Amino acid sequence: EFRRVLFRSQVPLQCLYKIGSPGPIILQTAADTETDLIVMGSRGLSRIQSVLLGSVGRYVSSHSGLPVLIIR
Repeated sequence: EFRRVLFRSQVPLQCLYKIGSPGPIILQTAADTETDLIVMGSRGLSRIQSVLLGSVGRYVSSHSGLPVLIIR
């Protein structure tokens, strides 16, 4: 559904499937594809859950030289 909406609005979209640790894979893919902005979703974990489980969004935003938009 998401791809259909973006296709109709003529927003460029590229879907990639990769295996590995999410944070580093996202950063490497952004570098390889000359990305301007990283957009990520948030699962809405509490602060305690986020600390215990870690946060890919936090990792990416703190290690990326690109702007990161996290949507909740």
